[in-house]
Amino acid sequence: IAVSYKWPQPGPRSSPYPSPNSTPPSYVIKFPFSDIFVQALLTERKNAQEGLWIDQICVKQDDKEEKKITIPAMDLIYKNARIVVIILGDMEVDAQEQEILAQYIKDYEGATASDRLSVSTEFMKQYWKEPRFMSFWHKLMGAEWFTRAWCTHEFHASERHVFLARCSSSSGTSILRFTGPFLERL
Repeated sequence: IAVSYKWPQPGPRSSPYPSPNSTPPSYVIKFPFSDIFVQALLTERKNAQEGLWIDQICVKQDDKEEKKITIPAMDLIYKNARIVVIILGDMEVDAQEQEILAQYIKDYEGATASDRLSVSTEFMKQYWKEPRFMSFWHKLMGAEWFTRAWCTHEFHASERHVFLARCSSSSGTSILRFTGPFLERL
C-alpha cells in the first residue's frame, strides 16, 4: 500500500507508534497525519505483513543520496502498489453530507447502466441541484491534495485508489472511505 497525502506543516501529526522491528523505546514511528487516518490506513491492509509506503517515513529526509535514488523510483512504487490510499486530511464531511452521499449510493446502485454513464441524465441532475451534495463536492474539490502536482502524479501512476476523509457527526468522528471509481462517477 502506498500512501498519498499533502505534507503537513513540520512536526508530528500522530501519536508515536512503536516500530514493529524494534524494541521500545529505541524507535517510534510518527505518522504525518492524525491518528484516525492511521487507524483507517491500517485497516486497508490485507494482513499484518502487508507493507505501507509513506514517503516521509520511508525516505530519510535529511539524506540527499537516498533521496536522489528514491525519488526517481517513486513512480514504480505507486504503480506497483496494490492500492494507493489518498488521505484528504484537510477535508471534513458533515452528517448531512454523509446522508446525501448514502442516498446517492443507494440511487446509483438502483439506476440503469445508461443512467450511470452520463452526468447529463435526470439521475445526476437531481444531485447537482442538491445543496448538501454540492457542499460535499466543493469540499472534495477544495481539498489541498487536489492542488498539489506531486499528489496528482502519484494518482496517475497507479490504477487502484482509496480516498479517506474525516467525517463528523453527533456520535463522534469517523472516516469516509470511497474509491477512485466512485469519484469518477460523481
